[in-house]
Amino acid sequence: MSELYKTGWRPKRTLMYCAWDGEEPGLLGSTEWAETNAKQLQKNVVAYLNTDNSERGFLYAAGSHTLEKFFNQVGRDVIDPEKNMSINERRRAFDLVNGSPEAQKDARDRADLRIAALGAGSDYSPYIQHLGIPSMNVGFGGEGEGGEYHSIYDSFDHFTRFKDPNFAYGIVLAQTMGRAALRLANADVLPFEFQNFSNTVAKYGTEVKQLADNMRADTEKQTKLLAEKRYEAVADPTETLLPPKAHEAVPYLNFAPLENALVKLEQSAQAYAQARKANTALSNDRKKSSTSCSTTPSSSCSAPRASPPPLVQASDLRPRLLHRLRRENAARHPRSRGGAQVGRSRRADKAHGSRRRAFFSSSKPGGSRGIAGSSSISWANWKLS
Repeated sequence: MSELYKTGWRPKRTLMYCAWDGEEPGLLGSTEWAETNAKQLQKNVVAYLNTDNSERGFLYAAGSHTLEKFFNQVGRDVIDPEKNMSINERRRAFDLVNGSPEAQKDARDRADLRIAALGAGSDYSPYIQHLGIPSMNVGFGGEGEGGEYHSIYDSFDHFTRFKDPNFAYGIVLAQTMGRAALRLANADVLPFEFQNFSNTVAKYGTEVKQLADNMRADTEKQTKLLAEKRYEAVADPTETLLPPKAHEAVPYLNFAPLENALVKLEQSAQAYAQARKANTALSNDRKKSSTSCSTTPSSSCSAPRASPPPLVQASDLRPRLLHRLRRENAARHPRSRGGAQVGRSRRADKAHGSRRRAFFSSSKPGGSRGIAGSSSISWANWKLS
């Protein structure tokens, strides 16, 4: 990024890189900073990219499924350093060989790799779960030796000997997240796609219905065993064991409202995809027209170009004022020791993977919303100094 900046290049949306302190004792740094700047983040940020543990091995990606197709496009362009194939294809091979039956089917039948859902184990938590910002968490793993996590052996020496000796996958992680950040920052239209999202929600709907059926079958089985006194028949008479308590019968639920909502969601996702495709074609025609004007000037090409929007300084987020934010945080939260520590990490190079986090960017060039991703925040029309 710095080398691009030196050439005069500027992203269409601002990028901010953050390194969170206090992750292990409760996501303290990222959560305090998100709470302090919640209104500005919800107004300006459109996505957050997070990285946590990483080592040699296979791609792992989890996040908002509106970013699933976008991230697949990024992964197809990054080469695995050990196998000289894309990180997507190597992950697909892993799922086909070692995945669950469902994962194997997805890897064989789906064009896009399915990303996992986010839990609550890293610094993306306040952004996706409290502020509602689309988020991603990305890393590599599976070939580094384990067992050192949260122990005295969790060291730089261990990392360089066993986890990623040549830092090859640290480079690949930077290439992956760098591409994602640049594409989010420079996209004329943010690359959110809802068909993969619709497909994932439909999958969740199927799982809920299957869960109800399984619970009903298990309950009926247990009720029958209790009635036949099978538990007493197999109990050891030298031990005091009681049979399980009977459960109420699981009712048959009406899933019609859910299924109707899923159909509507799928229709809306398809309509958005068609509208986006038509808009892309129109944009390409305009680019061709612009190229024609630049090569063969004419009166029809003389319309003045719109001036870029003015930059607005985001003074509350400047690094030189972070000490003020920390004092305010301490005053509002007496139990908190610090607050946001952007730019400094408690463990810059954790033995099992660097913790480099937070990328944010705005919803459109010249727009007001932002994107968040790994180790940076980005606003359009905001100058962070």
